[in-house]
Amino acid sequence: ERGRAAVQLARETGEQGALARALRLVGNILVGRGDYPAASEALDEAWAVAAALGARNSEARGLNDAAIAYRRRGNVEHAVDLYERALA
Repeated sequence: ERGRAAVQLARETGEQGALARALRLVGNILVGRGDYPAASEALDEAWAVAAALGARNSEARGLNDAAIAYRRRGNVEHAVDLYERALA
């Protein structure tokens, strides 16, 4: 899959901004496929990478996307926490 290849390339090159974007892409694809545990993992890493970079807009988008995955997993409480963090 090209998304996973993009993640791997970003890891190999150390391009953290590209890594955050690629992880969000993969996570959102996994949400679309209904693989919420894997999506949550990718999206949690995406927003964490963005936060480490100080890229607040990217972090907020990642938090929002992760919240969607957690909500669909049935973990509404954690989803609400992520939504609130995205809005902060």
